[in-house]
Amino acid sequence: TSIIREKAEQWLVDSQGEESPLLRIFEALFQLFLVFENSPSLDWVIERPLILHRVYKNTSERAMEDLVIQAIRKGELPQPELDTLVHFRNARDTVRWGQMGAFRRLGNGEDLKKVYIEYFSTLNIFNLPPEKVRELLYFTVSKHV
Repeated sequence: TSIIREKAEQWLVDSQGEESPLLRIFEALFQLFLVFENSPSLDWVIERPLILHRVYKNTSERAMEDLVIQAIRKGELPQPELDTLVHFRNARDTVRWGQMGAFRRLGNGEDLKKVYIEYFSTLNIFNLPPEKVRELLYFTVSKHV
């Protein structure tokens, strides 16, 4: 769990240069997948999802909510602020539990970028048009060639 905490804290520092709060969120989600790519601890994490959930809560949950609010204020998320934030909070737990399935796919050797795009294409955590979500996902992946 210390590696996850370190990566989350490093992401908070590294992502400061990105002006789009929405892209910072998608980058963070991608970085989480990168942490577990070819990781010997992946099975351990899958068997203990509540530990990972606790790490999220303690390291990045508040930062993610702040980014959602910033994205709303910048017009990247076109919903009323409260509605979008409530939707994001409700979707967050679904995302966390669903990630275990995505992590299993990574553990089975599936391509990280493919798993990331397919997984987050099926979850619309921001009430965005599906084509906009795919555009953001592909843009995020393209930065990691």
